[in-house]
Amino acid sequence: EKAQKTGPFKSLADFTTRCDVSKTVIEVLIKVGAMDSIGGLGNRHQLLASIDRALKFAKSERKAQNNGMMSLFGDLDEIDNAFDFVMSKDAPEISRMKLLGYEMELMGVYVSEHPLTYLVHLFTGKVTHTIVELSEELGKQTITLGGMVRKVHSFQTKKCDTMCMVQFEDVTGTLPITIFPKTYEETEAMWVEGSF
Repeated sequence: EKAQKTGPFKSLADFTTRCDVSKTVIEVLIKVGAMDSIGGLGNRHQLLASIDRALKFAKSERKAQNNGMMSLFGDLDEIDNAFDFVMSKDAPEISRMKLLGYEMELMGVYVSEHPLTYLVHLFTGKVTHTIVELSEELGKQTITLGGMVRKVHSFQTKKCDTMCMVQFEDVTGTLPITIFPKTYEETEAMWVEGSF
């Protein structure tokens, strides 16, 4: 709403000055990619590392505005990113998988792209079906899926055998899979969260 009334945000400092929100809200917005237009997709790590500075800047900017002083942002159109001078440039990079993990954790979907997008070429010629293509008609046919293990829950049966339930995911959807004790014993190493 603020951006519609006063134009797009020029920087993280501009956002924190115009929108009085908590650090947690800003972190979530950055993690899910809502601030990519300010810092760029590859700069979420810099935005996250700059939040405290941006909040301090906003506090002093609001104080100056309340005292009748001119805003640093003013009407200076030539300032594309008024916060570059204090943006944290030495922040450690965040892996692409971790960024996508933030999106899934906080939004329940991948916003920028699916983590398997980079691996689809590895599945060519090996995968027979995608999750969305699975149906009763396949019956007892042998199929091969390519994807990643999202969640794993292993537990003991009444006979003290270990089995597990996993949430398997490909670029088309998710599939709950139950791995019974004998199969689990033979393939336990495959069923690790985040494995492909």
